[in-house]
Amino acid sequence: MVEDSRKLKSLRAAIVNDAPRLAALLDGAEAEIAVRALGRSLLNDAEATIDEVSNAAQRGDRLKILAAEQEAQLRARQGGESSLTAIVDAAESAVREASAGLADTQDARRRQVETHDWTNMVLAFGVTIGFFVLLFVLLFGGGVGVNGGLRDLLFTLLGVVATGWANIIGFYFGTSAGSAQKSQAINDALLRATAK
Repeated sequence: MVEDSRKLKSLRAAIVNDAPRLAALLDGAEAEIAVRALGRSLLNDAEATIDEVSNAAQRGDRLKILAAEQEAQLRARQGGESSLTAIVDAAESAVREASAGLADTQDARRRQVETHDWTNMVLAFGVTIGFFVLLFVLLFGGGVGVNGGLRDLLFTLLGVVATGWANIIGFYFGTSAGSAQKSQAINDALLRATAK
């Protein structure tokens, strides 16, 4: 690794006057792109070693070095654009998923209104009342004989009922869960794209 670093510095010194932007690429993450472009331009061999490219650059043609600079910048830019494309694709996918979830909820709400079905409302009231009764028992149930085993069972039941209650509240009043999932998907896509 240290030897490659020295070789890259030597190559950089050989081209810095003729192609300063290409020399700058040799210092960064695009060093491989720059070496390949120089190899292709100077030696007609993109797989040439750093030593071969450096020797050719020291005795090389200024126009070929400038051509390599143009190619390397284009390839580096294309790499950035492909990352951006991946980010945009992931964001669009997350938006489609969120839209599908929203459409599903809207269809369920519309169905309930059109059919005048009371089932959802009765279940919603039952779960809401059960949720608050469980909370009350767990908070103030010490006097009614809620011991260790029963208390653990009630906490488990509270978790199940609380999840159902959160879904009911989301159904009737809307939810930002879809938005949060979409934001998380976009963040994940950004992290994956910048890690490449």
